[in-house]
Amino acid sequence: MKQLIKKIYYYFKQAIYINHIDMDSSYEKERLSSNVIRLTHAIEKGLCASNPRKGYGKEKIIELFKTIERISEIDPSFVNSTRYLMAYDALREYVEWHQEQQYSDDLVQKVSEWVNKKNDIRMLMPIGRFGGTQINAKKDFNVSAIEDLFNNRHSCRTYLDEEIDHALLEKAISLANRYPSACNRQAVRLHIVNHCRKDCIEHWFGDKKGFWNDAKEFIMVCAKVSSYVPDEYQQYEVSAGIYIGYLTLALQTYGIGYCVIQREVMNTDDFRLFATKLCIPKDEQLICLVACGLEPNEYRVPISHRLNVKEMTHYCDMDYKE
Repeated sequence: MKQLIKKIYYYFKQAIYINHIDMDSSYEKERLSSNVIRLTHAIEKGLCASNPRKGYGKEKIIELFKTIERISEIDPSFVNSTRYLMAYDALREYVEWHQEQQYSDDLVQKVSEWVNKKNDIRMLMPIGRFGGTQINAKKDFNVSAIEDLFNNRHSCRTYLDEEIDHALLEKAISLANRYPSACNRQAVRLHIVNHCRKDCIEHWFGDKKGFWNDAKEFIMVCAKVSSYVPDEYQQYEVSAGIYIGYLTLALQTYGIGYCVIQREVMNTDDFRLFATKLCIPKDEQLICLVACGLEPNEYRVPISHRLNVKEMTHYCDMDYKE
């Protein structure tokens, strides 16, 4: 009974935290910015359909215009941001596609006028496309090399006594950024703590402190709760979880050993106190820590035998009954 009450208390407290972030006006800009990305991605997905419906996306485009207008009131410099460029380029392609189809209606005309009106601003922006679609050609990969990467992926608890070059670490982070995120929101944020500040986070290691003594950097993987609406219950955890999978493979690719340190995904007072010291925004929830160090040529790891595919896979169509 005590365990049940404890769980209810923590989940109730977490719900209050999420609701607070959603209602706090100081996070309005973040919510709006994420909405711009989400709505832009909806337009892009429509253009990727095998046979797009002419004049599609009316409600989302109107909402996108309102969102851009509101965020520009809060922050006039928004027109210089990557998010703005993503929206502009996607809407421009939307207009161009309809022109190719020789189709126009009130919505397409309105979008066309907006694009033309903002064209002077866009011309002053960085060269290149930030939104819209592109052709992705199927590539032939070295399958054996990729299989080796996956099959030799192991958590590393022994590291070289050398600092990690931040340029190398950032290459891995950049590679991991190709992870799929809900409507391209990219709501993961990383905070990196050097081993000289390990005392700040060692209490999260519990009874396994000895495992992390040699680690040189600790990546705190956080999820930006304000990037999601309340109805997307805990989706911030899902996106961050996907990112962590990509990050581990990216680190392994560049010879950086790592070990994921899982902890309760709760907005505890303990974490908030630590977050305040490190200037981590209040709308970010800690998902896990990743201990890192340069990978030795050889090191001992658990066998960590994986379940057979047959043990974990069920083809539902075989048992489906009308």
